[in-house]
Amino acid sequence: MKKAFFLCLIGLIALAALLVAREAPSADKFLPSVLVRIIPMPGTEGRFDHVEADLKGGRLFAAVYG
Repeated sequence: MKKAFFLCLIGLIALAALLVAREAPSADKFLPSVLVRIIPMPGTEGRFDHVEADLKGGRLFAAVYG
């Protein structure tokens, strides 16, 4: 009885460890941003209002205010 309990407990702990490791952020999320190039946007006035990075796709989305 005790042996079965401990085997189940070890299995649950292993499953929990796998789930936690799966949700951990990748090291890429902690790397600093690097300017690759400047893209001119003729006719745009104002400031950038929202910026979002797509790390998996390697894209940056920006919305201009005004």
